[in-house]
Amino acid sequence: MAELKISQGQALAERDQARAEAADLRASRDQLIAERDELKAQLAVTQQEVAVLTKKLEDLQAKASATGSIRAPSGKPPRSPAQTKKTRR
Repeated sequence: MAELKISQGQALAERDQARAEAADLRASRDQLIAERDELKAQLAVTQQEVAVLTKKLEDLQAKASATGSIRAPSGKPPRSPAQTKKTRR
């Protein structure tokens, strides 16, 4: 009889531990789902930003090819021939 009570007590303890672990796993799952949803939202915003920037780039490239003008890639304005001659001595 005493052995049965010990086994029953052990079984109840194991059940309680399993329930606690299941609750922890559910909490972890819910946290991961929330993080995933946040990342999906950030991804959607980033994709929209990329689309807008791509459109702007295409428009600028089309404008440059239509006018025949191309800017210096360094971000500095191109020098006029007069300025170039002044710096060469």
